[in-house]
Amino acid sequence: MAEILINNLLNNAINHNLINGSISIEINQKEYLLFQNTGNHIEVNPDTLFLKYVHGGHIAKNLPE
Repeated sequence: MAEILINNLLNNAINHNLINGSISIEINQKEYLLFQNTGNHIEVNPDTLFLKYVHGGHIAKNLPE
């Protein structure tokens, strides 16, 4: 599960970055993992962060139950 999460965060950092932008990954001693890029900031509602089919705060429509 952790591999999927890290892979997803890295892919998002790459895909949503500026051309010739940079990506930084920080891991501290308290097991805190931070991915940052030079792309546009996306506002995310913490209540929907881990819900399926939510992209950029919007719930996708016409999905199978």
